[in-house]
Amino acid sequence: ISLEGILFAVMISLRVVILYYVITMLMLTTSLVDLTDGLELMFLPLQRIRVPVNELTLVSVIAIKFVPIFIGEMERLARAQTARGVSFEEGGPIARARRVGRLLIPIFLSGFRRADVLTMAMDTRSYQGGANRTKLRRMHTRAVDWLALGFVALWLIAAWQIPPLIGWEIR
Repeated sequence: ISLEGILFAVMISLRVVILYYVITMLMLTTSLVDLTDGLELMFLPLQRIRVPVNELTLVSVIAIKFVPIFIGEMERLARAQTARGVSFEEGGPIARARRVGRLLIPIFLSGFRRADVLTMAMDTRSYQGGANRTKLRRMHTRAVDWLALGFVALWLIAAWQIPPLIGWEIR
């Protein structure tokens, strides 16, 4: 264990926490339809190089929507384990990590089941992404949208550039 390794772990942890809260704020303030339409518009230039934008957007939105479901499942399983007498507070960090790690297998199994149900529902409804899809309303960008985009871009640049400026080199 070195100081550099600890600083690296702290920076990665902070980035994960910030990413979690940014996605949570996005999901609480933006409807799923607006998020999907916005992502499709943002990725639209990639269609020129034959990137399947609609499928990429669909996968991104589904992944974002699964995060709160997984967190709820984790809390439910942790409460069930606590009711059976398993304490997540006792022991050292390795013992606690092992107890939490035992919850990952049921979480992933539940996630695979949910993904299978979602796939069957989309197949049943004959879902087809791509150019043949129509939209109920067209989105238009306003000045406030460009301002928000600029703010987010500056924030992202600052988040990635400030650690090296203050002497925290991450390799």
